[in-house]
Amino acid sequence: MNLVDALSPDSAEYSMLTTFPFDVRFFTEYLSREFSDAGVASPVILMDHDRYQQNLQDGPWQPGSLQGNYYLEPVEVGEVFHPKIAVTVGEDHIDVTVSSANL
Repeated sequence: MNLVDALSPDSAEYSMLTTFPFDVRFFTEYLSREFSDAGVASPVILMDHDRYQQNLQDGPWQPGSLQGNYYLEPVEVGEVFHPKIAVTVGEDHIDVTVSSANL
């Protein structure tokens, strides 16, 4: 699935994504513009809590670099949070794509 193809300017107002990793640079340099052009003000991105913490402690992330045009929320579960789901909502429809059933 190409998420960008699902975001036409008249089709999305809200979006929620789930992921295990999150690449801040890729999102801010590529996807954030696509979300903005589609009319999505602040997509919600749910990611694995342990990976989030690891990136803050050991990785390239700095707390300031997490500020942007999205809302990033770590999810803590007993194992690894690894589902791949994209939800886009428009005025008269909702699109849900599941590309990994690891719920």
